[in-house]
Amino acid sequence: MESRIPFKPQDNAVLLLHGLAGSSLEVARLGQILQQSGLTVHGPDIPGFAYATPESPWQDWAAFARSEYQRLAKEYRSVSVVGVSMGATLALELATHEQVTALVLLSAAMGYDGWATPWYRFLLPVANLIPFHKKYRLHESEPYGVKNPALRAMVKKMLQERKQSVVGGESISLEQLLQGDALIRQVRPRLDLINDPLLILHPVEDEAVHPRHAQFIYDKVSSEDKELILLGDCYHMITVDNERDTVYYETDMFIKRCINARLGKTIFDVPQQLVRSLDRLAKWNQAQGA
Repeated sequence: MESRIPFKPQDNAVLLLHGLAGSSLEVARLGQILQQSGLTVHGPDIPGFAYATPESPWQDWAAFARSEYQRLAKEYRSVSVVGVSMGATLALELATHEQVTALVLLSAAMGYDGWATPWYRFLLPVANLIPFHKKYRLHESEPYGVKNPALRAMVKKMLQERKQSVVGGESISLEQLLQGDALIRQVRPRLDLINDPLLILHPVEDEAVHPRHAQFIYDKVSSEDKELILLGDCYHMITVDNERDTVYYETDMFIKRCINARLGKTIFDVPQQLVRSLDRLAKWNQAQGA
């Protein structure tokens, strides 16, 4: 499917992977920021993975993401990959096969156990036994992954009027959830295959995915260059919530630093990081007590 984010002529590309039953609207603003800062951005709607597209096995999602990456790799000096939610899980799967310049995971969905986990998520292990389970659709509800009350109200209105919003579609099929769960089971034991430069950003108050999964990824990957940033004032959809500016900044700076290292010269000026280590430590301690 075509990207909502057009190509630009810069030499270094970024592949953005949206979340399950969402669309590239989730990463559109991040994509604009990265393009304005001198990167070429491609953010396709992923068939079978995106909202309102026919369901397909997770292997098809992975094949699509990998083919998009390989196409970019033929055209650009470097290709970085950024994924949000299950798109981050898909980015991890891609990184078990490809050597990417920079890998950025935003609220990586490696388990459904946040503080607002819907009751039906616990049915996933037996969902295949439900008659006609492939026809079931589960509707999203508040807080929609958003802590900011004004934005949450806007999202609610968008979902009612348009069925889609910057945080995803108004519903998700049970089949997509099952395939997402299968993708997680595929990725978790293979994390040690990943040695790309890695940045993980995850909210302490993630209502969908507990931050312990971010630490699990950090501990299991083989990357020597890796960083975990915990965000203290947002829910799951960190690309649009209260700490979105920090997400944009840290993602942009990390990718540019990795491009400089990959090419062996200073292509981009990279200032000091915005989030301080002591602040990250305090947030991690807060997450451990959640």
